[in-house]
Amino acid sequence: MTHWETIWSFKTARFRITCDVTPEDSDPADHFFFEENVKAIRSGALDWFIVRMCVTLDGYEIAADYLGGCAYKSAHDFAHKCRNDYFRDMVRDAVQQARRTLTNAPKLRAV
Repeated sequence: MTHWETIWSFKTARFRITCDVTPEDSDPADHFFFEENVKAIRSGALDWFIVRMCVTLDGYEIAADYLGGCAYKSAHDFAHKCRNDYFRDMVRDAVQQARRTLTNAPKLRAV
């Protein structure tokens, strides 16, 4: 079982979007061309992780987007300092997926 750590979240009355991370278990040499990047990950100078952007409705997951092979000074930088295109794209993709899920769902009522 994978343990996810939430590093960012946004909440409304019924919905919650979270950015979660877990350690990456693949070899960084399979992802990077430059040896200095691989060495930085292996030495611990860079965090090596997988990101999950998750949308829940009333506590139930209705959409998620994943990105593996992430290397940043810290996993928290991905969500807080960098706010790069990957982060924004993952939020957008997860929300679009959630909307598609809800379009095909029966009418929802507040609980």
